[in-house]
Amino acid sequence: MQQQLIMAIADLEVAKQNLKRAEALSKSGASSVKNLNSIRAEVTKLESLKSQYSDVLKMAGLPEKALNELLQTQRLQSSRLQVFSPVNGQVYDLEVMLNQIIEKGQTLVTLGETDSMVFETNVPQAFSKQLAEGQKVAIPALNKQAEIGHVHTDVDEMTQTVTVHIKVENADGQILKGQLSEVRFLFSPTQNQTLLQAPASALSQVDGKKVVFAKTASGIEAFPIDVLSIAQGQLFFQLKEASNNDLTLVYSQGSTAIKSAFAATEEE
Repeated sequence: MQQQLIMAIADLEVAKQNLKRAEALSKSGASSVKNLNSIRAEVTKLESLKSQYSDVLKMAGLPEKALNELLQTQRLQSSRLQVFSPVNGQVYDLEVMLNQIIEKGQTLVTLGETDSMVFETNVPQAFSKQLAEGQKVAIPALNKQAEIGHVHTDVDEMTQTVTVHIKVENADGQILKGQLSEVRFLFSPTQNQTLLQAPASALSQVDGKKVVFAKTASGIEAFPIDVLSIAQGQLFFQLKEASNNDLTLVYSQGSTAIKSAFAATEEE
């Protein structure tokens, strides 16, 4: 390709000299307009060819300094080329050796992109039904927000868990391959429902239903709930049915005694 560029430069210089001569002859009427236009077209074609070959050499890895030297001296430059990766990443496999002769299209290295990373986590199969692709995920230790890329449908026979892939941007290089981090799945309240939070110890079970006990104007009541998540000792939930009561006081201690009192009342 360097030789082709040198030939194009030489032809362009000749064509420019011919154009200069033709323009002078055209002014004196000794050259036709048709001949002048033909030479102009040839100059334009060779300039385009010179630019094209230069761009190809840049893309092939020829350093800018070497390319400028070639254009000025019309001499071949070192054939050692710099290869630039099209993406930021980490080299996982080097597939050539030093001084090896390579062919066009041959793979040199295998790269893993690092601008975008994927966390892999396993969640209980029952909990996985609440997750969906595109759902937001928080990574507190990194102060980043990510999203679910894929929820597998296969269940691990031993652990009864499902694998979830979480996509997170990593342009700052903060996340490294193999790094462990805690993640929190974020849930949006459904229409006319509010996302509530209480200590995990507030969760109880009455007649097979998950409930929390809360103080109301008429006393202490059990409210059936849908558990969305439990993380770092906190329970995130929604009421199964809308309530006019304000759940500002949810009992997180002594819920077993409250549950026993309820059972005794029902027996009477």
